[in-house]
Amino acid sequence: MEVLLGIVYILVGVYLLLNPIAGLLSLTLGLAIYFFAEGILEFILAFRLRPLPGSGWLFIYGIVTIILGVMILRAWPSSTS
Repeated sequence: MEVLLGIVYILVGVYLLLNPIAGLLSLTLGLAIYFFAEGILEFILAFRLRPLPGSGWLFIYGIVTIILGVMILRAWPSSTS
């Protein structure tokens, strides 16, 4: 299974090297989705750990991460070229 995964990684890497614009578009979109999902998860964690000290920082971190993901998504097609 790991050999197949390694072959897939090599093929994706070669594709990204041969098509840098498509790679840049997809990696930027992936980064925006990652930030948005992480922000939501931090938000949920902050609500679950609400009675503990320092949970407010998780809430703020979640908001900032969601804002960053939305900013990247809003400028997505034009920010990669």
